Amino acid sequence: MPLRSFTQTEKVVTERRRFERPLLVTVWLGVAALGLVETRWFYVFAATLAVGVNLLSLRRDREVYLDRKFVNAAVLVSTMILAIELLMGPASTLQSVGHYVVLIQLCKLFERKTNRDYVQILALSGLVMISASLQCSAAWFAVVLVAYLSLACYTAMAFTMKRGLDV
Repeated sequence: MPLRSFTQTEKVVTERRRFERPLLVTVWLGVAALGLVETRWFYVFAATLAVGVNLLSLRRDREVYLDRKFVNAAVLVSTMILAIELLMGPASTLQSVGHYVVLIQLCKLFERKTNRDYVQILALSGLVMISASLQCSAAWFAVVLVAYLSLACYTAMAFTMKRGLDV
């Protein structure tokens, strides 16, 4: 797994760390909410591991990424898992698509990130949260949803500032 150090511009001017930390927490919160609703701990564990690795490298001003071929292969494996889940599993289509979006999101976390990738990660995180909210009507989920929405708004504002500083 290659590591790339942040450039001086990424450290000082665009403050990439300030934006990526809430983005990674947003990703984890969405996956954790889906995992709690479905009581599927594999996805929560995988997201915790992926976000933890990214946060650790971010703390050291580095980016962890895989070669594009590996990421594309992981996306194809995720698609095969979706097909198997839809054809063989007793899970509903909504649950299967939620799992697929989580797997795609985890693949995106280990790719070299550009602004387009950040937007895709944030959008996928929103889809995960929508999937979770369609499956749960408990009162505790409302608190999680409000926390997620607040964090997602902060992340979107920080991304807007980062894009402005990129110019």
